[in-house]
Amino acid sequence: MESGGKAREEEQDGMSVHSPCKAPPSSASSLPKEQSQVELELRLLEALEIYPPIKLQGIHRHFVLFGLMEFLRRRLILLHASVP
Repeated sequence: MESGGKAREEEQDGMSVHSPCKAPPSSASSLPKEQSQVELELRLLEALEIYPPIKLQGIHRHFVLFGLMEFLRRRLILLHASVP
């Protein structure tokens, strides 16, 4: 029970393990990489919404998924090349 009270105190103070006041300096350099990864994941989710794998039949499923992954791989390479 003590840990629940301690968690409430931390939330009231505005301090939490999940929401630090300051990010470590090393995280600033990885921000563009993480942002491009998030963009890639969002695009993948959008594509899977348009082409849900369960609706694809037979060999077409393989080609659509392969084409999608190839597109996303190329897109990721372009994103990394454009980040200074």
